[in-house]
Amino acid sequence: MSVVPWVEISTHGTTDTTGELYDRFGNRLDRVADGGEGGNFRMVRTLSPGVYFVRVAGEGSASGPYALMVRTSLR
Repeated sequence: MSVVPWVEISTHGTTDTTGELYDRFGNRLDRVADGGEGGNFRMVRTLSPGVYFVRVAGEGSASGPYALMVRTSLR
């Protein structure tokens, strides 16, 4: 049985957020506007080892504080 790493990226707070995941070349791999509690986003992805970037933006014209959470594990 092989071990597959995964990453969970989400925001927490009162701001309605959207998240985007990019590889090291700037190619967008995913865009999520929902999935978390309230207006927060949540994405779970299986990723190869490497460098990745996360962009967080307010959904529509939303702005305000949020916390970015990144959790990794092995399945």
